[in-house]
Amino acid sequence: MKFVWLALALMASGAQAGFFSSNDPLLLDDQRLQASFDAWDGLIPTDAYDWVPDNPSTELILSDDFQRQLEAAGTRLNDRQHGTAIGLGGFMVPIDVEGQNVLTFLLVPEAGQCVHVPPPPINQTILVDASLNPLPLRDLYQPIWVQGTLNVSRGETDLAEYGYLLVDPRVRDLEIPDYDPALVPRHSGD
Repeated sequence: MKFVWLALALMASGAQAGFFSSNDPLLLDDQRLQASFDAWDGLIPTDAYDWVPDNPSTELILSDDFQRQLEAAGTRLNDRQHGTAIGLGGFMVPIDVEGQNVLTFLLVPEAGQCVHVPPPPINQTILVDASLNPLPLRDLYQPIWVQGTLNVSRGETDLAEYGYLLVDPRVRDLEIPDYDPALVPRHSGD
């Protein structure tokens, strides 16, 4: 659900995509792909959406009450994730940039979130502090793999609120065969 297009791209390529740093390729296998999905899902408390019926009607989904409950569920954080080691794929939304180096960014599960579309819920938004080892600026549609220690830390930037913080991460580009950012919805080719 969180980055469906990425999963489809990986499945179409036979899940043979790789994560690359400058000298150390890290191949993506089915186990690592599933770990990434599990990591994003693990940020959501297991009971956050228990109130949603199995087959909600369009009328229910469009109701103001349902939308308020949905928004409230998105603010719930999973305190059990505090201090855990995490590795997950997503997209960089730069916050603090010096020249061509990114000091802090939001990690979000889908391309263009916070910029071209409304931001994801805070339980799906991670502030990444890379100020100890600034990272090269990347295109908003370049998938990345991020590893580090996650902390529950609610806050806000000019672009979006976040529910988690990751300090001094390891970040690698994610290279997906046949991935064309122009096919990403709302991508303007930047």
